[in-house]
Amino acid sequence: MLRNLDPAPEFTLRDHEGLEHSLASSLGKPVVLLYWRGTFCPSGRKSIVSWQDFSRSVRDLGCALLAISSDTAENLREFAEKSTIKIPLLTDADLSVSKAYGVYIAHNNQAGDYSEPALYIVDAKGKVAFSAITSGPKGMPEPGAIAGMLIFMSKRNGVY
Repeated sequence: MLRNLDPAPEFTLRDHEGLEHSLASSLGKPVVLLYWRGTFCPSGRKSIVSWQDFSRSVRDLGCALLAISSDTAENLREFAEKSTIKIPLLTDADLSVSKAYGVYIAHNNQAGDYSEPALYIVDAKGKVAFSAITSGPKGMPEPGAIAGMLIFMSKRNGVY
């Protein structure tokens, strides 16, 4: 797992609409990276819906919000349409980005290999400002739990 002040690994991934997103193109402002297991996971779906509700506040603070899973673009597109999700849902099907961020999990069950639920905040300069792997029953931090950090960063040119 990456730690605070580590350089965040660069990536380029496609979202559920086929659009390309890279960390480099989002820098200059804080970037919230949500790693989730995928559409097969009920708590993951619930978490993404909760973040969708908070996404406008994230944008209003001058931050970017990207959600990453090992799902296919087709699965993500179907989920986004059914749930009216507007957050970019990025597909990391080969799990290369998940491995770079230290959230790759190999399982031999129905779900196959996937990203461990995690939350990273990358500052405007590309350094990790916050990281948490959130597997198990404790789940993903609610959006409001990081609101104070994002407000603080927005007042400091995107740096924590």
